[in-house]
Amino acid sequence: RRRVVQVNGQIVSLRPREAALLELLLRRAGEPIHRDMLLSSLYNLDEEIGSNALDVHVHHLRRRLADAGARVSIRTVRGHGYALRGHDA
Repeated sequence: RRRVVQVNGQIVSLRPREAALLELLLRRAGEPIHRDMLLSSLYNLDEEIGSNALDVHVHHLRRRLADAGARVSIRTVRGHGYALRGHDA
């Protein structure tokens, strides 16, 4: 039901879609990923998706990563989607 990620030695518990979102962003770190691609990867075709569902998942994931002191952030790419950006220590 929940996925676990370790950030700076701290265990961060993620919901399944948050974990899937983080994995997608990590696989293409630094590259913007279009909203449609993220939505199609996170949801099945037969699921009803709210207009702000992706934004809510990104918000929660940002908060969990920031609370754990992660040296990455999820950047909004206007008109496109999101990208994961690393920060120097």
